[in-house]
Amino acid sequence: SWITRVLRFRTTGTAEKGIKFQFELSDRSTGTLVDFKTFLTTCMLSFDKEGGNPPSTHLMSAERIPAIDGTTVYPLRYGQPFVDTIWQLLNQDARGSSMAVLRVLPKPLNEPNYFFQSTWLVTHCQTQDTYAQRRIADELYPPRIVQHWLSSNGTPVINPQLLELLNGEYAKHETSQKFYADINLRPNLWQEIEELVSPDTWKEMVERVYTSDREQQQATFGEQARLQLMAVKAVVVCSRNLLEEIV
Repeated sequence: SWITRVLRFRTTGTAEKGIKFQFELSDRSTGTLVDFKTFLTTCMLSFDKEGGNPPSTHLMSAERIPAIDGTTVYPLRYGQPFVDTIWQLLNQDARGSSMAVLRVLPKPLNEPNYFFQSTWLVTHCQTQDTYAQRRIADELYPPRIVQHWLSSNGTPVINPQLLELLNGEYAKHETSQKFYADINLRPNLWQEIEELVSPDTWKEMVERVYTSDREQQQATFGEQARLQLMAVKAVVVCSRNLLEEIV
């Protein structure tokens, strides 16, 4: 679901016996993609006070299960406080899940290459719809998550080896399993790498890829589909020799 795939809330249990969603502090590669302060101010009240650690919701199910072994099972649908809270959070937050890294390879390159991973939530309900309208829309057109990599000119990445590189986990240092090292592209790093890509060029590139991607997705799913950008990850593939030239 969009709760687990987009925001990475963990789950325990099964569809038949009910599930619980869990919040886990985020790090670079794992954990729930909601910062702790936001969780406390928006989500905590919809969690089970006796849910233990990590914080967990009450038992919930999309099926009509009133109780299991004497434990109340709450409906997993719009109108349930947890579901509504997460939905509102997604609508307010363009997604606090945006990141950019330099992926540094030992093999020399002539120039850096830029790639963007987009994660879209595709639904057929609108923000102003009532709970009943949303449930009907979700039943007719189940929400889906679309995730893909695009190059800097907006074309999909399909090369298997390149996809393997881009999907690789964050690695602070090279290892026998990881032949690259990652550097987070934080604001204070931009001045140091401005010769690779200036802030203005970067801004234009991001906006161009976003516009192209949105148009492609709208054409694919139709004008009635509601597209919501849930997450963006940018990877700048460069090499040691390129960094040495600008340091």
